[in-house]
Amino acid sequence: MTVSLKGATAGSALSNNCRKKTPWACSNPMRLACMHHGEDIAVRCGRWRTCPGCSVWKQWTLKQRFIAGIERVPAGRLAMFYTLTFPESEAPDEDAAHGAWRSLVGRLRYRDQLGAFGWVLQRQRNGTLHYHGIAHMPWLDDDLVEWRRLIVKSGFGIQNRLVVARSDHAGYCARYISTRMAALAPLRRAYAFSRDFPRTQPDALAGVLNIRASHATAEDAGPTREQLVTLQDDFGIELEDACAYVPAHEVWR
Repeated sequence: MTVSLKGATAGSALSNNCRKKTPWACSNPMRLACMHHGEDIAVRCGRWRTCPGCSVWKQWTLKQRFIAGIERVPAGRLAMFYTLTFPESEAPDEDAAHGAWRSLVGRLRYRDQLGAFGWVLQRQRNGTLHYHGIAHMPWLDDDLVEWRRLIVKSGFGIQNRLVVARSDHAGYCARYISTRMAALAPLRRAYAFSRDFPRTQPDALAGVLNIRASHATAEDAGPTREQLVTLQDDFGIELEDACAYVPAHEVWR
């Protein structure tokens, strides 16, 4: 094999492709500083409706959460992928849609046909709303007739889908969390999980360590001692290592 170096110059083997901004990068990161150690960190703005980088990150984290729900199912249940929609002629707003969902959850749980669940809400271009999600349910056999009856009674249209979930359904649900979701009414939920829906380990850790900067100086700010002990046991985090972050400019006032 012959390799030609004709025309090679210093740096010619280098490419700036990797220098391009990653699609995961937050467009407006926030700078925080630990009140105990003085160390700075940069965190995402979290505005996934308007920030492309945070949108990609949100899609990835939700996909992992849905995968956890598909893989960790209690005995006697199956992970089911569902799609619920409304008639185009009777397209509700977000408040009415959430009301229909709560009605369906109540009916299913009264009949012990629904366990943990997660969903995302999508508004299509024609204005109709769709729910996509994963739920732990018993195998319905011939009870799909009852399922259809309950969803229509709760306010949904007759078009729906209910199948045993596969891993690719997690990505299907999560892909609707993007800047396109800005089409939903402001301050209306675009996704949610029931409290018993399985969590990923990063989610569980973030939930305990989540400290709102606006309350960082309050006496009750941050995780409780019991929560920190749990972190120490489960993740090897020492109590004295726990940080309390505030906006960086607040530290040097």
